[in-house]
Amino acid sequence: MFMLLHFDCWGGCSSSQVSNEKKKEENKNTAIANVTTDQIAQKELSYHFDTDAQCDLGDYTDYAYTKNGYYHMKLLNQENDNMTYQLTFTDKKSGKTVPVCTKSNCTHTSADCDANFEEGYDGDHASANKSYYIGYGYFQYYKGSLYLPVKKGDYVYLMKVGADGSTRSNVMKLCRFLQITKKKGDATETASFYPMLQIHRGYVYFTNDETGGKTATLYRKKMGGDQIETIKHLKSHQPMIYRIHPYGNYVFYIAGTMDSKGNMKSNLYAYNTKNKKIFLAGKNISGNYTVYKGSIYYTNGFKTMRIYRLSLGSFQPTYITKTAMKEGESVHLYGNGKKVVVQFVNNDGNLDKQMILENTKKVATYKTPKIKPYQNL
Repeated sequence: MFMLLHFDCWGGCSSSQVSNEKKKEENKNTAIANVTTDQIAQKELSYHFDTDAQCDLGDYTDYAYTKNGYYHMKLLNQENDNMTYQLTFTDKKSGKTVPVCTKSNCTHTSADCDANFEEGYDGDHASANKSYYIGYGYFQYYKGSLYLPVKKGDYVYLMKVGADGSTRSNVMKLCRFLQITKKKGDATETASFYPMLQIHRGYVYFTNDETGGKTATLYRKKMGGDQIETIKHLKSHQPMIYRIHPYGNYVFYIAGTMDSKGNMKSNLYAYNTKNKKIFLAGKNISGNYTVYKGSIYYTNGFKTMRIYRLSLGSFQPTYITKTAMKEGESVHLYGNGKKVVVQFVNNDGNLDKQMILENTKKVATYKTPKIKPYQNL
């Protein structure tokens, strides 16, 4: 997408020849398949609990569910720019929430606690031999263990954590940790950029780009492997690839560029993990979305948020409803049983309201949460 296409036509070309050549070149350069020959079948959107990326809250979830309850990565405390996160588990039957720690007599307040993850990679105290959490709340449950990104030295690793929190190990190197230093007058500023990642069916899908830079790339690595594959690479004015959401045999993501006025122009794409083709799944989509039971539910808008359902059979969007957004409010979507839940969260992380969708209808709106994440999954 957003590429300059170049081809030569010696001795003159008819309009049909030009059209055909242009189509061939577009397919060659963008690797976007014709949707009519690459329809998404329901069986390709199957869900396997142990190996698949989970139906999430937004695109960078701080929750992960199991059959017995759910984990949550919460911010425990913040000192200057360094933060400590704590991993908790909520039992589905009792509703009790505890830190994920097996140490006896632990107060769960120090860095030695199994449940606590220190983000403090900045500053003089940072150790080159220590792994610092850089997920900003993100982690993932996969095949009975928990996985999260950490920085050790100059590189980003994938850390595996035991389900009870008692073990930690870096199982694979993902990429170099991205820090950009720029001069601003007489001073220098260093900005750090976190990778976005998702684990799905034996692969890690991730980006590692400078926000506002000149390139954006979506990669994948086999779990435990060293070889890196490039799925999509963009080079233009402030390109972005974000909101990676694997589901079934596909990896959905949003890609686009920022115009001179700061407006994002982007589309939703789908990468077929079997034939490695990419096709356009939805136009002019930049907001949060979730893929659920053969459809994509997505949002667009700022002051007024509009919600749509995109059928993956017809690829035709259907408008569902709209709602006013408060300043600083964010929206998150996730599948739950036969319904899709839309949560509106304020700057303090508290829920303002919850909307329930079913197919192409809004069935209810609550000011207090009536449905908890993952209770029906």
